[in-house]
Amino acid sequence: AKLAVQPPGLLEAMAAAAVRTISSSAPQNLANMAWAFGKLLLRDMELLSAISAEAQVKISNAIPKELSSTAWAFAKLAVADAALLSRIGAAVAGLIKECDAQTFANTAWSFGTLVLDPGGLLDATSAEAIHRLGDFDAQELANTAWAYARLVAVHKPFLEALLSESLKKLPDFVMQNLTNTAWAFAPLGFRNKPMMEAISEPVLANRSELIPQEISNMFWACAKIGHLDERSWGGLADEGLRLIGEYLTQDLANTAWAFATLRFMHRPMLDAVGVVSIAKLPEFERQELSNIAWSFALLDGAPASLSRALALEVRGRLDLFDAQALSNLADSVPELAPELLARLDPALEDFATSMPATLRE
Repeated sequence: AKLAVQPPGLLEAMAAAAVRTISSSAPQNLANMAWAFGKLLLRDMELLSAISAEAQVKISNAIPKELSSTAWAFAKLAVADAALLSRIGAAVAGLIKECDAQTFANTAWSFGTLVLDPGGLLDATSAEAIHRLGDFDAQELANTAWAYARLVAVHKPFLEALLSESLKKLPDFVMQNLTNTAWAFAPLGFRNKPMMEAISEPVLANRSELIPQEISNMFWACAKIGHLDERSWGGLADEGLRLIGEYLTQDLANTAWAFATLRFMHRPMLDAVGVVSIAKLPEFERQELSNIAWSFALLDGAPASLSRALALEVRGRLDLFDAQALSNLADSVPELAPELLARLDPALEDFATSMPATLRE
């Protein structure tokens, strides 16, 4: 696995043999097997199930690094084994003073990636790691911030210390670290414009290294805290335009939402987002569809071709939208406003009748 070599058939044979002898494996062996398959992105469910069962039996004998390696592997392979991760989280929390920076970061990242309830893990991590953030490298700082954001874990003193340490080590951050850090602190309530300015400078200077998700994450994070730097946004929009064919639906929706939120107009990029969105509308999630419609409506209206495509797509999904989405779309897709409002009326009536009589008078 360290050499990233996958001899045909060898790993499959090794996995089958490991399953047969799994009961004799020590926690370190289990962790190493999980890590190797995670590193190679080999999702052998029979082996992973066997590792999970045996690791839970022997969890009291495992050290923190073995626990975090196992959690990391399952997260890397997108195997949301809630029972195993719950046991790992509790075990790591119980051994928190024995953890190093990599263990803190990898365990948090695993729960964030799988979006599983961490129990008391992050409380224990915050209390202990706050005193050892100087040991964290750039990747560990960024991954920890990202995990807390994914789990909406607002541990303010710890996150403030994490942000401070991240700013000290910003020159060591690669593009993914920078954009993940920007994305992480915005939804956690940190309206820290000096932070965003500090991150934006190296991101702008090295924008040719960015991928679409990183560009859209920067726009989204800046918009979330109300930070608009015309020079930075213009440079990022130019780079985004070059990569527009690679944008996923979330990238398109987040970019449009950010532009509309801060009333930023970059006509070439906005036009390109509209054109690419038309082809991908059937792939959009409901919230993404609503965001695209709302954004273009706010920014001088959608082009006729996008407006028609949105109307067709929304009409085909009318039964799937909740009251909030119906309300937003009624303002954003005028062609469907009567239909959308008609569907909204029962929800408004239910809301009105559920109110206390004194408030209805």
